[in-house]
Amino acid sequence: MGQKVDDYIPWRGSVESKIRKLVQIIEEQNEFAHGIEVNPYPRQFTSRHPSYKHCSRYYIGIKCNSNSPLNDYYEIDLTQAVKSFIELLEKYSEIQKIPNEINIGFMHVTRSNIPSDVIESFEKFLSGK
Repeated sequence: MGQKVDDYIPWRGSVESKIRKLVQIIEEQNEFAHGIEVNPYPRQFTSRHPSYKHCSRYYIGIKCNSNSPLNDYYEIDLTQAVKSFIELLEKYSEIQKIPNEINIGFMHVTRSNIPSDVIESFEKFLSGK
């Protein structure tokens, strides 16, 4: 998220280029990493935010493997992975120079609450269109 397009575009690029690293962090830091699949969806979605003029969304799917003990209800704590990802972004980005102009947020979305534009895009992606 960003206020000025000149700050937002490099920030978005920095976040996008490190999403694969977030996946690695989740896989490495989670105690049940062997029982889950972590899949980033390789597309950015434009979004609206009440406090920022420019905003993008990215999605990462987390699924329990069929032979996983997690198939019953279990919460996966991503707090440390998110903190590590934010530290990585802060270390390798311009956020220190403009801390009030750009931001990042994380939100849990269940499969049933994924926005329709994301579902349509994903279906096209899977079909190769």
